[in-house]
Amino acid sequence: MLLQSLGIYYLCPSNYAQSAYPRNGKPIAQDNTAMSQEQDIILIAVMAAGRAIGYRNGLLCHLPEDLRHFRKLTMGHHIIMGRKTYESIGTPLPGRISVVMSHHETLERQSGMRLVHSWEEALQACEEDSAIYVVGGAQIYELAMPHATKIILTRMDKDFPVADAFFPEIKEREWVRTAEGPWQESIAGVRYRIEEYTRKA
Repeated sequence: MLLQSLGIYYLCPSNYAQSAYPRNGKPIAQDNTAMSQEQDIILIAVMAAGRAIGYRNGLLCHLPEDLRHFRKLTMGHHIIMGRKTYESIGTPLPGRISVVMSHHETLERQSGMRLVHSWEEALQACEEDSAIYVVGGAQIYELAMPHATKIILTRMDKDFPVADAFFPEIKEREWVRTAEGPWQESIAGVRYRIEEYTRKA
């Protein structure tokens, strides 16, 4: 994504495997029963201190080295987003289906994009996909959280006081952290690591 416009996209570093655990990271726990056997609903986000994820529909910080693996994760899948997120991107991402939740009928339909008006319609649009990625913004994350089977976070070791969009709370009674990658230094000058959570049974 040269996704300055993405605002809430998760970008995963290229040395991580798509399926679950980072090669150089530290597996913490495993709870396969918590995951749907048929379809995963995966929330992905870049998150700073205080659960901050955005400012004025933009990313708080760009981690460009994450781009390739984010593309690998989502390629060939449906990505659910809100209208503002879609408009900030400006076009459907190649090789994926952008499922856009909006009540605005005037939103221009394009190839690779489906307009829906509710969470239920969004799921119906993705019913044949084994993995659905929810990419924001904050209200869409909040709406999707009760239905999610997995969360993948790029956690930044940095505070952004100007943030005006926040990721939902990850409650310990509902989620188990199943992977934790090593801290890495982005060329943007920010330390970050990848964490993965699976819903408890």
